[in-house]
Amino acid sequence: MIDKLKRCYNAAIYQPRRMLRRYLATSDLKMTRLGTTYGGWTVADTPELRNGVAVLCGAGEDVSFDLALQKLYGCDVLIVDPTPRAIEHFRRLTDARSVHMPFPINNGNESYQFDGVDFTKIRYLPFAIWHSRASL
Repeated sequence: MIDKLKRCYNAAIYQPRRMLRRYLATSDLKMTRLGTTYGGWTVADTPELRNGVAVLCGAGEDVSFDLALQKLYGCDVLIVDPTPRAIEHFRRLTDARSVHMPFPINNGNESYQFDGVDFTKIRYLPFAIWHSRASL
């Protein structure tokens, strides 16, 4: 029994993706892919997502996942990214949306879909998340 617990612990610490994949493959959770191929993620469709709060770190120039998550689950989304390119991208995205113009995702051929996204529930902060207080 102790050996089995030790293996589970080691798997969770040293191979979390493999352990999570194995768990999800045997569960009855519905998995949903949101966003683009480049900037998207797969989420477990759970009741906690509905009208919850999501803190998403690292916007870059593709917030397709962030917008799709807000639209599908009606949650409050806090986007955190301190990089100048991400800040400028989000500023230009909100400007384009305010004048009903398409805006390209990651400077590519695909554009954001703004229909159904509640931008009053999306907030962008030009900060970083870290495990300790530090300066570079």
